[in-house]
Amino acid sequence: MKILLSILLSTLISSNTPEQTTITVAVAANFRFAMGELRQEFKKGTGIDIKTVISSSGKLTAQIKNGAPFDVFLSANMKYPETLYKEGYTTTKPKVYAYGSLILWTLKDLDLSKGINALSDKKVQKIAIANPKNAPYGIAAISALNYYKIYEKVKPKLVYGESISQTNLYVASETTDAGLTAKSVVLSPKMKGKGKWIEIDKSAYKPIAQGIVITDHGGKNKNSASQKFYDFLFSHKAREILKKIRLYCGGQEMNKLQGKIMNIESSEHISIVDIDVEGDLFSSIIIETPETADYLRIGNEVFMLFKETEVSIGKDLSGNLSLRNRLKSKIKTIEKGIVLTKIILDYKGKDIISVITTRSTNKLDLKVGDEVQGLIKANEVIIMK
Repeated sequence: MKILLSILLSTLISSNTPEQTTITVAVAANFRFAMGELRQEFKKGTGIDIKTVISSSGKLTAQIKNGAPFDVFLSANMKYPETLYKEGYTTTKPKVYAYGSLILWTLKDLDLSKGINALSDKKVQKIAIANPKNAPYGIAAISALNYYKIYEKVKPKLVYGESISQTNLYVASETTDAGLTAKSVVLSPKMKGKGKWIEIDKSAYKPIAQGIVITDHGGKNKNSASQKFYDFLFSHKAREILKKIRLYCGGQEMNKLQGKIMNIESSEHISIVDIDVEGDLFSSIIIETPETADYLRIGNEVFMLFKETEVSIGKDLSGNLSLRNRLKSKIKTIEKGIVLTKIILDYKGKDIISVITTRSTNKLDLKVGDEVQGLIKANEVIIMK
């Protein structure tokens, strides 16, 4: 009888004890510094632990195709998740979780006031970039060097890391004189304050939209836990963590409008794309052409994305302005801070967020209900399918 009671008690205790689940997340190397805090917060809220595998997006994609037991994949671009989805290796469609930025980083005594042209200096012997065959940030680096017409000059200096992690190691160890890497790296707790860096103009490379998918393995074997992490990455808590390293959450930290391509003008590797949004015409300058991007076709539906900090506010404007992108709007809400003010504009029934200085808000005497124009530079508008 005592043995039976013991067995029943043991069964009851085990049935009420939450299962300790661990999921395996394949993480692009540029995102490794964000994962530590994200992992802690996720486990605190769910009890689910995360095992991470860090590598280049291309190598992780190859491993997933070869049956690696990854449950979730965080890529440094959308290309690899989209390929996996089309080929049946995922249970969810790719979704943008963040947008990355390219920077020039050095621990040497380089004159960064010259911008990326500092890499042409004779004293710069080695430049680290991620391998463009496997790493999206490597593709962005090559694009930027071509944009500033210095690629051929610096090509013999390039040292390729198999991932952005190895690229960072080359710079941090001063094996190379400089490197083109992810902004999230230099703002991470481990690297913050080391060396000096400048951000590369976003006109110089294709937007680095980073995608997430739940793999077929994760969907079939650990669907609940995998889905919880997927949802967590788009939560307010996760967004706050990503803000610390200047990563912008997909679909939540950027304004988004849908329109139709009306005209495309291209020269070499740059295009000016005109987009109709409910009768208003907008322009975007991008580092792609119809020859390199299938989605660039007149008549195609696309999304325009732009950061809240890139929306300026104009009031009582008159005369001609070079800025073509104007959102005729009405101020819906104003949230004033000591330094910055968040303004929500009502544009054709859609919320557009602008963050400007509180000093400018006061100078313009902005009030709820005011009719204003949101102004956006063409090179700050990202186009996506």
